[in-house]
Amino acid sequence: MAISKSEKVVLNEGDEANKIEDDSSISLCLEKLNIGPQKKLLVFSLNGVLMKRIYRIDNVVPRNRKPEAVYRAHLASARRNILGALDNVLGAGFKKKLLFVWDQNDCIDTGFQSLESKDKPLFLKDLMKIWELWPGRFSPSNTLLIDERPYKALINPPYTGIFPEPYRVEDLGDDALDAEDVPSYVKEHKFGQPAIAPGHPDWGFYVKKLRIAPKKKPLVVSLNGALVNGLFLQPDTAILPEPFEANDYKDNALESQSTSLPDPSSFFSPLLVSFPLPTNSFLQNLVIKHNDQHHPTYIHPYLIKPSNSSLSLCYPSLFVGSSAVYQNFKADLTISAPSKHPNKSHVVTAFDDLSLSLHFPSTNLQFFVVRGSPFLTFSVLRITKELSISSIHVILSLTSNYSCTKHTVKLDNNRTWLVYSSMPISFSRKGSSLKSCGAFCGVICIAVLPTPQLESVLDHYSSCYPDSVNASFCKPFYLEYKWDTEGSGELLMLAHPLHRKLLSSDVKDLDNFRFESIDGKLVGVVGHSWFLKPNAIEVNWHSIKGVDVDSYPEIISALCEDVQHLDPKAIRTTSTCFYGIRIARAARLALISEEVCYPGLIPGIIDFLKKSVEPWLNEKFDGNRFRYDAKWGGGLVSSADGRNQQSVSEALNAYYSAALLGLAYDDSELVDIGSTLAALEIASAKTWWHVSAGDGTIYGVEFSSENRLVGVLWENKRDSKLWFASKECRELVEWATPALGRKEMSETWMGFVYALEAIYDKESALTKIKSLTKIKSMTDLYHCGLSSLSVSNLLWWISIRQTSSKERDAMGSGQFEVVWGAHHLVFQSCNFGSLLF
Repeated sequence: MAISKSEKVVLNEGDEANKIEDDSSISLCLEKLNIGPQKKLLVFSLNGVLMKRIYRIDNVVPRNRKPEAVYRAHLASARRNILGALDNVLGAGFKKKLLFVWDQNDCIDTGFQSLESKDKPLFLKDLMKIWELWPGRFSPSNTLLIDERPYKALINPPYTGIFPEPYRVEDLGDDALDAEDVPSYVKEHKFGQPAIAPGHPDWGFYVKKLRIAPKKKPLVVSLNGALVNGLFLQPDTAILPEPFEANDYKDNALESQSTSLPDPSSFFSPLLVSFPLPTNSFLQNLVIKHNDQHHPTYIHPYLIKPSNSSLSLCYPSLFVGSSAVYQNFKADLTISAPSKHPNKSHVVTAFDDLSLSLHFPSTNLQFFVVRGSPFLTFSVLRITKELSISSIHVILSLTSNYSCTKHTVKLDNNRTWLVYSSMPISFSRKGSSLKSCGAFCGVICIAVLPTPQLESVLDHYSSCYPDSVNASFCKPFYLEYKWDTEGSGELLMLAHPLHRKLLSSDVKDLDNFRFESIDGKLVGVVGHSWFLKPNAIEVNWHSIKGVDVDSYPEIISALCEDVQHLDPKAIRTTSTCFYGIRIARAARLALISEEVCYPGLIPGIIDFLKKSVEPWLNEKFDGNRFRYDAKWGGGLVSSADGRNQQSVSEALNAYYSAALLGLAYDDSELVDIGSTLAALEIASAKTWWHVSAGDGTIYGVEFSSENRLVGVLWENKRDSKLWFASKECRELVEWATPALGRKEMSETWMGFVYALEAIYDKESALTKIKSLTKIKSMTDLYHCGLSSLSVSNLLWWISIRQTSSKERDAMGSGQFEVVWGAHHLVFQSCNFGSLLF
């Protein structure tokens, strides 16, 4: 097949707004192209490879060349123009031999503008679409994309594309390509421009905009934070399975199909769907619907709620009672624009741990949702003639500055909002709605004005906004937040109480700049990066102070009885959580055996662990198995109160276990990350789970006067009631003790309370623990599977409580702290300590 590209020139009479510059090119002669007897699929870019499109306004056509065709409409988005251009480029006869002709609508619209021109949308060409349409016929081994823009192949496998320089009208040269296997040839023969990959000068731009990241090894496999906890002994006695290799894409042994609904994938851009997506992240409500609507998402200090063509935001009021603290969503402002496709949903085009980009294709609005920003920022990507800002409240007044780049909106709910724009924009007010007057394309930042005194601060920092953030562990017990920003000037963010405790001193703290929050006061902090330093914790396989030698015989006796009852067939629970707890309980027995110098029990425990863990991992366990599911097999839910945490012990034990796993594999990075996360979880528990009497700093006086502990911590709500204890109690042991008399109360929960009591009264706790006949007989544990608690573990716990007289005095004042998170008993002080389940 032969095509002469040297004489093909297409003239485009489009206006300057649609201009896309092409400065240089290279010719590719298909006449000399020979890639072997097996048919290969060549995917050509039309403009820039097969032809040259120029604009009449540029007047750059050489004198010895004449255009082959003239088009008035935008070439890339009009299929009829593409087909007409192909008639000129290929000839009508050859055009019939093409497998397909796709246009801009078949590409992935990222929602961003390209690096080369702010007026040019950033489109990507996904070869996976082709391979899915012709499965078995075409694949990475026989498909080659030939495009003059390397970034268009960002999401394709390596070595499946070449990128010649854009075609120049005066370039009449041809090149040849000979390949049996496309990826091998491209890898070995450098051609044209380099692919955009790490090391490319533009890599940073695309990483920032599209959040492209190399695949990483998994951190840890855990059954609700319990499976790995205590599972690994010292390396010479550990059960060490072969680690999963992230580049083993053919490993599908654990994959299963799920019919779990809903499927949030439709709310992610196609670019992101090709990578792993998060579960239980802060953006969950944005990608799951409940009764055909989205529940609000809290981003500090605002609640936001999307619909198909608009986004609503709210600065929530806080409601404080004796049994709960909560905040509700009411749409203070709703931002929208005219839509030709009102039923087309929003799409998450990029995300990280603390931010996301939310694109509304039907209205060309792109929101930069960054947690902790006092501004909600969005970009109007295309010229819009009628931008709307409405409210469920009455708009009392609208005032604008001289340049029409700042507008003050006062509502009848005593809220004042400030609207900043990168370009002048005028609004007309009608009832509860503002409509823009004239065309606008640019960036708008919106902020609530908590008090009039803060207006000058918001004015000063309104020209700089974040669009993404990188959270990284730069070294052990250091967490760095680094924001990518647009605009000019310094960045203003908001810090919650824990941030302020952990922040390094090299940031500018605006103590008088404060917003209300369910998590406490949010205070202004100026700087493009933060360093957070929690208190370091030491990761150990055994207790820190050691077991009292006098306790060895009693502990060994309990161990022998506990190990005697280990039987994989006796685990009848179908719950992943409780199954993992049962396995973790046995692993704890091995570690205790090792610490009390009685290793003879360890082989039997390891045999139990192998027989329990391997069937679960291999999906051979009836009714319950480890599931790797590409289709959200775990099930996802949307909640009006946001995500919740019913305890911190699961998270803390999971992080501590990850550090232990690092010790077992001699992976220092994993040790550092796991221990740092554990330290942060401990600091978080002390900040938001523990409630000091009468201290209304975070939750208000009414709630803090009645409660010593948060029962369930939601994003938008804090409940006081624990399902196993009544809220009327004060000190935690006294608080929980009345519930222990219930007929339905399991002895496993009694054991936890008595273990807590051992912190300040070992003898009393020991007497009570010895009275727990059901735990000793294992009947209670085998039937309910609720706890990793065992008599051996309780006796071990009491034996390591070797406190000095100074520490005992501190207990009475509520200042003593015990942090020992490795073995599923986690204690923190709050008037004798709070037990974290």
